[in-house]
Amino acid sequence: MEPRKLHDSDEADAKPFPTEATGHLLAIKIFIAIQIIIGWKTKGKRMLIFTREKSTAAALHEKLEATTVLSQNLSLWSDSSIPSTILRDFDTPNNTSDVLIMTPANIGQVHPVGTPSDASVMGIMFDIPESYSQYQQVTSCLGNSFWSHSYIFGTLDRTSDQRLHRQMVESKINREELYPASIEGELRLICAYYDAAHEIGHKWSRYPRTRVHWTYWETEELFLECSFYFAVGKFLRKYPESWSKFNSDTMEHIAES
Repeated sequence: MEPRKLHDSDEADAKPFPTEATGHLLAIKIFIAIQIIIGWKTKGKRMLIFTREKSTAAALHEKLEATTVLSQNLSLWSDSSIPSTILRDFDTPNNTSDVLIMTPANIGQVHPVGTPSDASVMGIMFDIPESYSQYQQVTSCLGNSFWSHSYIFGTLDRTSDQRLHRQMVESKINREELYPASIEGELRLICAYYDAAHEIGHKWSRYPRTRVHWTYWETEELFLECSFYFAVGKFLRKYPESWSKFNSDTMEHIAES
């Protein structure tokens, strides 16, 4: 395996960043989402789906109509005209829909459904939200915290994902109630990136991505490093008094083992 390398501005200019072949990738994402939806429906679950674009919501709704899944595309209505029964009855026995598809314009209209002990309604984040504040708004629409995240390798999902994690870290890094003063510098960053990944429900930290060229973000080697830093962050959050054991030499030795 080639060694990872730090960001090289000359190479970055020479090697164009990948652009999304929208039609092809959208079809893949919709196919994956439908498999998840059908699987959850067989278990008696209903689903709330978030997508950033009205056109994507329409395409997903059209594909679902060809299955046994009954969906409602909330983007067809303005905020003030969404039939109240659609939202009110979604998590009740009176519900007639399996799926609600929402866009950013609908977030404020969809009040929390389900409860922490009632996982009858699940969430699918079809697109990665534009910001951490939008992510919080989307996740607040479900009383339970189970969301499935759609991420297609080799696409711009990688930059959207990294942007979201960076914003999450920026919102946490200086909060003394989260990290004692004993955790500082790089270790505080490691903890903040761990917390960001943990909040989303992933077990790999995006911290190593901040130190390498984007062409290595999705390599096997870097994923191993991401898992390693997730474990380090988890340990430090559980045992903050042990921070002094994690100097650069120790970290390098552990990473090489």
